[in-house]
Amino acid sequence: MWGFLIQFIHLLSDIPTKGIRMPKILVIPPKLLKKKNYQAMIFNLIRGKEGTFIFRNLFAKLDNGTEVDLLDSGRLSCAVTVSGILLLNGLIGGMHATVDSTEKDMLKNGWVDVDAGKDWLNTAWQEIKPLLKNKIGAVIIWEKQIDKDGTEHRHIGFYADDDFAISNDSATHRMPMKHHITFGLPGHTGFRRIEKIYWHSELDAD
Repeated sequence: MWGFLIQFIHLLSDIPTKGIRMPKILVIPPKLLKKKNYQAMIFNLIRGKEGTFIFRNLFAKLDNGTEVDLLDSGRLSCAVTVSGILLLNGLIGGMHATVDSTEKDMLKNGWVDVDAGKDWLNTAWQEIKPLLKNKIGAVIIWEKQIDKDGTEHRHIGFYADDDFAISNDSATHRMPMKHHITFGLPGHTGFRRIEKIYWHSELDAD
């Protein structure tokens, strides 16, 4: 189509225009598919053998002048990964290094609880799953767990499909990975309950 428009413009340029009012040509840019592009970015996080390291580091300078990596080479990258993808798609105000600040910014920018008032922590995954039909890319927050440094951290990632999610693998690979939605079944080592699930109405537009 674009080739046709270019040829048409060239054709018009060869027409004598003296005394002739030429029509204005309006070229309408293609409409970007927000939901499709958003979902593609999420799955591109895990594409290829090594995934992506783009969200592995976030450097800052402390008051004493010391430079530190706030993400500890990917160990604490879950919030930066999610907020980075949201920012690239115009669905959040900025990029964040913590789950709390990411969630706060999301709520300011139109993200809502998929089922407000639901006691997510005490709801089995099989009861939650139907709520996520056609909501690939919903943002999931998992409950707090004690990290190896002795501090409690919540975790954040994306709903992928079926029984799976995509989030930063803090323990082993230190990059985004696809995994079971609750990191295994109840009683399984690593099992983690879902605390919140968020969706944005702009992702319903396509």
